[in-house]
Amino acid sequence: MHVFLTGELQCGKSYAISRVIARLSRPVYGFKTLFTDRGSDNKALYMLPADGSLSPAPSQIVAQFMDGRPQPLTERFNAIGCALLQEAQRHTEGLILMDECSRFERDAHLFQQEILHCLDGDIPVLGVVRLNAQGWVDQIRNHPKVKLITVTLDNRDSIPDEIIRYLNA
Repeated sequence: MHVFLTGELQCGKSYAISRVIARLSRPVYGFKTLFTDRGSDNKALYMLPADGSLSPAPSQIVAQFMDGRPQPLTERFNAIGCALLQEAQRHTEGLILMDECSRFERDAHLFQQEILHCLDGDIPVLGVVRLNAQGWVDQIRNHPKVKLITVTLDNRDSIPDEIIRYLNA
Protein backbone atom coordinates (compact mmCIF):
# COMPACT_ATOMS: atom_id res chain seq x y z
CA MET A 1 0.00 0.00 0.00
CA HIS A 2 1.16 3.54 -0.79
CA VAL A 3 0.28 6.54 1.36
CA PHE A 4 -0.28 10.11 0.23
CA LEU A 5 -0.86 12.94 2.64
CA THR A 6 -2.93 16.01 1.96
CA GLY A 7 -4.00 18.97 4.06
CA GLU A 8 -3.88 22.69 4.50
CA LEU A 9 -0.59 24.57 4.16
CA GLN A 10 1.62 24.33 7.24
CA CYS A 11 -0.56 21.64 8.89
CA GLY A 12 2.29 19.21 9.54
CA LYS A 13 2.62 17.04 6.42
CA SER A 14 6.40 17.43 6.27
CA TYR A 15 6.59 16.94 10.03
CA ALA A 16 4.70 13.64 9.72
CA ILE A 17 6.91 12.50 6.83
CA SER A 18 10.12 13.25 8.73
CA ARG A 19 8.84 11.25 11.73
CA VAL A 20 7.93 8.29 9.53
CA ILE A 21 11.28 8.30 7.74
CA ALA A 22 13.15 8.47 11.07
CA ARG A 23 11.30 5.39 12.31
CA LEU A 24 11.56 3.24 9.18
CA SER A 25 14.65 1.19 8.54
CA ARG A 26 14.52 1.81 4.80
CA PRO A 27 16.67 4.09 2.67
CA VAL A 28 14.69 6.91 1.06
CA TYR A 29 14.73 7.64 -2.67
CA GLY A 30 12.54 9.77 -4.91
CA PHE A 31 12.15 13.52 -4.69
CA LYS A 32 11.26 16.41 -2.48
CA THR A 33 10.46 19.94 -3.54
CA LEU A 34 11.30 23.12 -1.75
CA PHE A 35 10.82 26.82 -2.27
CA THR A 36 13.46 29.46 -1.89
CA ASP A 37 12.38 32.94 -0.89
CA ARG A 38 9.01 31.50 0.20
CA GLY A 39 7.47 34.92 0.92
CA SER A 40 8.66 36.53 -2.29
CA ASP A 41 6.66 37.05 -5.48
CA ASN A 42 9.75 35.85 -7.37
CA LYS A 43 10.42 32.58 -5.56
CA ALA A 44 11.69 29.38 -7.15
CA LEU A 45 10.61 25.76 -6.67
CA TYR A 46 13.41 23.18 -6.64
CA MET A 47 13.22 19.41 -7.10
CA LEU A 48 15.89 17.57 -5.13
CA PRO A 49 16.74 13.95 -4.34
CA ALA A 50 14.77 12.77 -1.31
CA ASP A 51 17.93 11.57 0.43
CA GLY A 52 19.18 15.14 0.84
CA SER A 53 22.31 14.49 -1.21
CA LEU A 54 22.06 17.78 -3.14
CA SER A 55 21.58 21.39 -2.18
CA PRO A 56 19.40 23.67 -4.31
CA ALA A 57 21.08 24.75 -7.53
CA PRO A 58 19.70 26.71 -10.50
CA SER A 59 19.67 23.55 -12.65
CA GLN A 60 17.11 22.02 -10.25
CA ILE A 61 14.52 24.79 -10.52
CA VAL A 62 11.27 23.28 -11.80
CA ALA A 63 9.04 26.34 -11.43
CA GLN A 64 9.87 30.01 -11.33
CA PHE A 65 7.49 32.63 -9.98
CA MET A 66 7.44 36.03 -11.62
CA ASP A 67 5.41 38.66 -9.82
CA GLY A 68 3.59 35.90 -7.97
CA ARG A 69 2.63 33.93 -11.09
CA PRO A 70 4.08 30.43 -11.42
CA GLN A 71 5.85 29.40 -14.59
CA PRO A 72 6.39 25.64 -14.48
CA LEU A 73 9.42 24.32 -16.36
CA THR A 74 7.79 21.21 -17.76
CA GLU A 75 10.92 19.82 -19.40
CA ARG A 76 12.73 19.94 -16.05
CA PHE A 77 9.90 18.15 -14.26
CA ASN A 78 10.14 15.47 -16.92
CA ALA A 79 13.93 15.20 -16.86
CA ILE A 80 14.71 15.59 -13.16
CA GLY A 81 11.59 13.91 -11.81
CA CYS A 82 11.76 10.89 -14.13
CA ALA A 83 15.47 10.36 -13.41
CA LEU A 84 14.91 10.45 -9.64
CA LEU A 85 11.94 8.07 -9.79
CA GLN A 86 13.67 5.66 -12.16
CA GLU A 87 16.64 5.54 -9.80
CA ALA A 88 14.30 4.97 -6.85
CA GLN A 89 12.72 1.97 -8.56
CA ARG A 90 16.13 0.26 -8.77
CA HIS A 91 16.19 0.02 -4.96
CA THR A 92 13.50 -2.45 -3.96
CA GLU A 93 14.57 -2.23 -0.31
CA GLY A 94 13.79 1.49 -0.21
CA LEU A 95 10.92 3.88 0.23
CA ILE A 96 9.97 6.21 -2.60
CA LEU A 97 9.21 9.74 -1.44
CA MET A 98 7.12 12.05 -3.64
CA ASP A 99 6.93 15.36 -1.80
CA GLU A 100 4.87 16.95 -3.36
CA CYS A 101 2.62 16.48 -6.38
CA SER A 102 0.58 19.48 -7.45
CA ARG A 103 -0.70 21.60 -10.30
CA PHE A 104 2.76 22.58 -11.52
CA GLU A 105 3.25 19.19 -13.19
CA ARG A 106 0.01 19.37 -15.21
CA ASP A 107 1.86 19.34 -18.57
CA ALA A 108 4.75 17.09 -17.48
CA HIS A 109 3.19 13.92 -18.92
CA LEU A 110 6.38 11.83 -18.78
CA PHE A 111 6.79 12.65 -15.09
CA GLN A 112 3.12 11.85 -14.44
CA GLN A 113 3.53 8.47 -16.17
CA GLU A 114 6.60 7.69 -14.06
CA ILE A 115 4.68 8.51 -10.88
CA LEU A 116 1.85 6.21 -11.92
CA HIS A 117 4.36 3.50 -12.81
CA CYS A 118 5.75 3.71 -9.26
CA LEU A 119 2.22 3.47 -7.85
CA ASP A 120 1.57 0.35 -9.89
CA GLY A 121 4.70 -1.21 -8.34
CA ASP A 122 5.43 -2.80 -5.00
CA ILE A 123 8.04 -0.45 -3.53
CA PRO A 124 6.26 1.59 -0.83
CA VAL A 125 5.54 5.19 -1.77
CA LEU A 126 5.02 8.03 0.69
CA GLY A 127 3.89 11.24 -0.91
CA VAL A 128 2.03 14.49 -0.64
CA VAL A 129 -0.76 15.67 -2.90
CA ARG A 130 -1.64 19.35 -2.83
CA LEU A 131 -5.05 19.74 -1.16
CA ASN A 132 -6.75 21.89 -3.80
CA ALA A 133 -4.89 20.64 -6.85
CA GLN A 134 -7.17 19.23 -9.51
CA GLY A 135 -6.68 17.41 -12.77
CA TRP A 136 -3.87 14.89 -13.12
CA VAL A 137 -3.38 14.46 -9.34
CA ASP A 138 -6.81 12.83 -9.18
CA GLN A 139 -5.10 9.80 -10.73
CA ILE A 140 -2.99 9.58 -7.58
CA ARG A 141 -5.93 10.14 -5.22
CA ASN A 142 -8.01 7.48 -6.99
CA HIS A 143 -5.25 4.91 -7.54
CA PRO A 144 -6.30 1.52 -6.08
CA LYS A 145 -2.99 1.11 -4.21
CA VAL A 146 -3.09 4.58 -2.60
CA LYS A 147 -4.40 5.43 0.85
CA LEU A 148 -5.07 9.19 1.12
CA ILE A 149 -4.74 10.65 4.62
CA THR A 150 -5.69 14.20 5.54
CA VAL A 151 -3.27 15.78 8.00
CA THR A 152 -4.46 18.43 10.44
CA LEU A 153 -2.86 20.24 13.34
CA ASP A 154 -4.90 17.99 15.64
CA ASN A 155 -3.85 14.63 14.15
CA ARG A 156 -0.32 15.24 12.90
CA ASP A 157 1.25 13.60 15.98
CA SER A 158 -0.74 10.38 15.60
CA ILE A 159 -0.52 10.16 11.78
CA PRO A 160 3.01 8.61 11.65
CA ASP A 161 1.81 5.40 13.35
CA GLU A 162 -1.05 5.10 10.87
CA ILE A 163 1.26 5.73 7.90
CA ILE A 164 3.75 3.09 9.06
CA ARG A 165 0.95 0.52 9.41
CA TYR A 166 -0.16 1.13 5.83
CA LEU A 167 3.38 1.13 4.42
CA ASN A 168 4.19 -2.15 6.16
CA ALA A 169 0.91 -3.85 5.13
